[in-house]
Amino acid sequence: MPHLFERFTVLGHKSESDTEPNIVIFGSTGCGKSSVVNMLLGANKEGAEEPRAKVSSSAKGCTFESKPYLVDCEGKNYKVWDTTGLDEGKEGTVASVEAFDKLCTLIKNLSRRNGGVSLLMFVMRAPRVTETTRRNYQMFYEGFCEKQVPVVIVITGLENEDNMDDWWSSNEYAFKEKQMHFEGAACISAIMGRRTQSGRRVHQETYDVSVPKVKGLIIDHCPKEGWKKKPEVWAVTCWKWALKAVKAKSPYRHTREMSEKAKMNMASLSMITVELPYSDSASINFSFDDTSSVLSTAGNSMK
Repeated sequence: MPHLFERFTVLGHKSESDTEPNIVIFGSTGCGKSSVVNMLLGANKEGAEEPRAKVSSSAKGCTFESKPYLVDCEGKNYKVWDTTGLDEGKEGTVASVEAFDKLCTLIKNLSRRNGGVSLLMFVMRAPRVTETTRRNYQMFYEGFCEKQVPVVIVITGLENEDNMDDWWSSNEYAFKEKQMHFEGAACISAIMGRRTQSGRRVHQETYDVSVPKVKGLIIDHCPKEGWKKKPEVWAVTCWKWALKAVKAKSPYRHTREMSEKAKMNMASLSMITVELPYSDSASINFSFDDTSSVLSTAGNSMK
């Protein structure tokens, strides 16, 4: 009979209380999501060694690609997920199996044993509130998190405004007309611009003012406990919303096939292992209740 640890390992396992709150950043391609992540990482500071989020302007439709970054806000760590959102001109396409796989991976990484979702951060570029803006909001706030997670907004591209905050005062009504509501808003510049002869960047001042605004949204509106849902059910629900948002055709024939695929994805992603010190008196409990699989062992030697 195979040893327990030939199948299940655990690397760096944390209890839920030790898990950093998950913040999902979303928005259309080119809105400045990755620039906001770099701002939170401090990656634009002189001599910074922090990893940089890749800034891309390519349009790929709805791919559900995501990458996590650990950021610090006033001494507290948060895990920020930079995601690929919906794009203009991608309606009516056939959604790919790969996109569904990536959605399952994202959901597994955010699922119950990993803290859930604590905050949604919607990034958009001024000045227009487009139909894609509304669809992105609906898919993540209503579809992805079922209106159970607080959502804040960061508006980029305001570096040339006399007073960046005036933009929100003048345009908040446009969001309310589209039934888009936010717990907080930050009007910012996510770029520093080219260097001047003095050595400073053109938009250095507005950028420096913007950093504490974005961090303030996180500190003020990110709850300690995240919202959680059974992963395979969550994946199917989100996928339906995604198809609706981009008016795409599903690669799956029916919901049952899609549900089975989600369960297979979640099960394969659950094959994680734990590395613990060997001890004759060790007592271990594993609970993979998100895949309806529970395995317990106690008082056995780990040799």
